[in-house]
Amino acid sequence: MRSLIFIALLMISLCSFSQIRIKGKVINSEGAPVSYAALFLLQSGVGAVSSIEGDFELYVEGVKGYIKDTLQVSYIGYKQVNKSVYLNRDEVFVEIQMEESTSLLNEVVVTAHKIYAPEQIVLKAIKNIRKNYSRDVTQIEGFY
Repeated sequence: MRSLIFIALLMISLCSFSQIRIKGKVINSEGAPVSYAALFLLQSGVGAVSSIEGDFELYVEGVKGYIKDTLQVSYIGYKQVNKSVYLNRDEVFVEIQMEESTSLLNEVVVTAHKIYAPEQIVLKAIKNIRKNYSRDVTQIEGFY
């Protein structure tokens, strides 16, 4: 009798627990997959990374009713995409198309003047620690 009650309670608890699967694909403007793009649901706090083929899966647990969430997708060299996702079914499919982002960077010139022994390089780095690290507060956006 106890085992019957235990099984009944277990079934009730499993039925009340809901899980939604969000599947999708991340592609660029030419339709090619974007590999290893970072995905994050802002309200739910769930994240993932797309596969080499651009496919991804996210699982959101404990959702009751109709919920709207924002899927944020980012990748180096592409503009960040925010897409609304409606979590109203057990499985939701989303296709994300990313646009390339172009940035003009300054020229970097690397030169070498002297050849130092490894010990001299380490001592010089230790001596210049205070010069090498900024004391300013820096804010970085991202979720990696």
